[in-house]
Amino acid sequence: MNGQEELSSARRALYRFYGRLQKAVAPGIRYSQFDYLDALKARAAPGCRWLDLGCGHRMFPDFLSAEERALAARAAYLVGIDMVAADVKRHRSLAGRVAGNIERLPFAPESFDLVTANMVIEHVADPRALLEQVFGVLRSKGLFIFHTPNRNCALVRMARLVPQAVKNRIILLLEGRREEDVFPTEYRMNTSREIRAAAAAAGFEVVELKQLNSAAITALLGPLAIFELLYLRILENPRLAWLRSNLVATLRKP
Repeated sequence: MNGQEELSSARRALYRFYGRLQKAVAPGIRYSQFDYLDALKARAAPGCRWLDLGCGHRMFPDFLSAEERALAARAAYLVGIDMVAADVKRHRSLAGRVAGNIERLPFAPESFDLVTANMVIEHVADPRALLEQVFGVLRSKGLFIFHTPNRNCALVRMARLVPQAVKNRIILLLEGRREEDVFPTEYRMNTSREIRAAAAAAGFEVVELKQLNSAAITALLGPLAIFELLYLRILENPRLAWLRSNLVATLRKP
């Protein structure tokens, strides 16, 4: 077994340990990507024209690749746009690939029934301008569904204080993402209140806005994850929902 295989084996073992620990300490918690997936399953209509913003090289993590393929098959046309041309080129699910700036969408008005963004909004410098762009390319009754961190979350607040170089190393350890897959964050529309205000300013209706806990980011730290899981369990109290780690929003163009 080479070094890479040993590392992968160790990560799998740690994830298995974390899974048992989570069931014992905070059984109601699940990875927020599943909540985002559920939102798309419920609202991505067969035959829709779909635009994915900041698409990278995939819509979901690798372990959800089958679900991604099934969702992509619903669309009459699925196009992705991202600044990194190499990522768009190797995307596994798109019919159309565009290298470009999501804050200046190069599409005709009312081109899409659905626009999505998975962990992208936190990187946008001017989210209100982005919402205006999305509003323009959506058809009447079209939806914008996005998944993003909640800036009110204590861990997000702490992460913002960490130098980017250090943050890159931590992300590599905990998530396996290399530096080229880590982008600067802005957190300009990352609370429930900010989303509602920006949506109203752009002309959107808020159909649904969920404040969610997600799996512990310390999952690969073995027994140390118990402290984060205990905190997440406390946040299951509805009165503390505003402190949870993630948001999944569904906005509609009237």
